[in-house]
Amino acid sequence: VTVAEGADCRGVDLTLEKSVEQEPAPVTLSGRLVKTDGTALALTGFAWRLSTTPGSFPSSEGRTDADGRYVLTLGRRSVARPQGQEVALEVCVLGFRRTRTDGLLVPADGVLNEVDFRLEEQPAGSVSGTVFLPDGQSPAEAVRVVAFSQARVRERLERSGSFGSYGSHRSSYGRYGQQVGWSDQEATFSDERGHYRLTGLEPGTYTVEAHVDRSGDSFAAFDERLHEAVPAIRDEVVLAAGEETTGQDLTLGKSGSISGTVVTTEGEPLSGVSVSASLAPSARASRALLFATGSNAHTDETGRFLLERVPPGTWNVGASLPGFSQRQAPTAVVKPGEETSGLSLRLRRHESKWASVSGRVLLPDGRPAEQARVGADSWLDGYGYRWAVTDPDGRFELSRIRPGRTSLRAWKAGYAWS
Repeated sequence: VTVAEGADCRGVDLTLEKSVEQEPAPVTLSGRLVKTDGTALALTGFAWRLSTTPGSFPSSEGRTDADGRYVLTLGRRSVARPQGQEVALEVCVLGFRRTRTDGLLVPADGVLNEVDFRLEEQPAGSVSGTVFLPDGQSPAEAVRVVAFSQARVRERLERSGSFGSYGSHRSSYGRYGQQVGWSDQEATFSDERGHYRLTGLEPGTYTVEAHVDRSGDSFAAFDERLHEAVPAIRDEVVLAAGEETTGQDLTLGKSGSISGTVVTTEGEPLSGVSVSASLAPSARASRALLFATGSNAHTDETGRFLLERVPPGTWNVGASLPGFSQRQAPTAVVKPGEETSGLSLRLRRHESKWASVSGRVLLPDGRPAEQARVGADSWLDGYGYRWAVTDPDGRFELSRIRPGRTSLRAWKAGYAWS
C-alpha cells in the first residue's frame, strides 16, 4: 500500500483464511475453595494461573458457587499441548495467602477434578504519603504513583527476562474493575494536596515510584512545573499483613538535557537524524525511568540536536539515519537542571548497496505455495524484518536486504515453518 503525503487511503480490505490446524481439547479444572476451618468461599471473582515446566501463563478470573466450587477452562491458545504434562495451579484471593498446588498431571481428555484449596486468611495492607514538586515543598497533583512487589518482579525477570509494562499485570482485577486477588502492582494518582494511598497490597517488600503520566489528555492542564519533572523512587518499603504504612513521601526530580551534533566520519553535518537516549547498562534500572522517558529529537540543517526532559543519570546517546550506521553510542552524564552539551556523534556512510533475494516456496508434494510469507532479517538503519508474499507460482522477491549473512523463513497457514 503506497501512501502519498496528505492522502487518505480507503478500501484497504483484508481477508483472513481459516487455519486447517487441529485444535486440541481444552483443559478443565474443578474443585473447591475453602478457609482453613473448612468454611466454603463463595466468590464473585478470584485470580488463578496455570503453569508448566517452561513457565507461567497469564492469569485469568474465576468464580465459585455457594459451596465454594469452581470450574476453570483453559483453551488451546493459552497452553500448547498440556495433555500428559505436569502443571501447577495457583489461586489468588484478596485477603488470603497465595496458594499453589504442584504436580498435577493433565490426562489425555484434559479434565482434572477435585483440585481443592484450603486458603489461609491474610489481611491486605496499604502505603500512603505525599508527592512533592522538585522544590521539595509544593505538593504535586495528578502524579501517578505505583507500588510493585519486588518478589513478583524477580519472578517475572527469571521467567521472561523483562519487567513488563505498566498496567500489563493487573490480572487480579475482575471484569467490572473490582479487585479479586493480589496484584503484582498497584497504582493511583495524587490528589490536590499531593496525597496518595495505595490499598489492597500483599505483605512483602515494595518499590514505590511517582512519575508524571504524559499520556493523558489532561496533561496540558497540569502544573507547568511538572513538565520538567522526572520520577521519584522509594526502595525497600516493607509491608506486613494488614499494615498501614504512612509517611512514604516522594519528591520529584528535576530533569536535564543533552545537546550536540551529528556528523559524518568526514565531518559533514547531517540533518534529519533521529537521536535518542537510553539508560546505560550500569545505570539503575528503574521502571519509572524506563517508561516515563523516551526523549528523542531530530537534527537541524547544521546537524545540531537537543534532547529535553532527560532524568539525571548516565545515558547512551544513539543516532539513526538510513544509509548510515553508528559504531559506538557515546555516554552522557545528566545532572538536575543542567544541559550536558558538546556531544559529537559520528555516523559512517555505507559503501555497499542494498541486495535482493528471490526464489520459490514449494509445498511438501512439490506444488508451488501460493500466498506463503517469506521473511529475512535485515536490521540496519531502521529497517527491520523484511517480508514478502509468494505469487501463484510460489515465487517471491525480497528487496533492500543488507549484504552479508541473513536468515530466510517461509511459512503458510497449516504448514510448519521452513
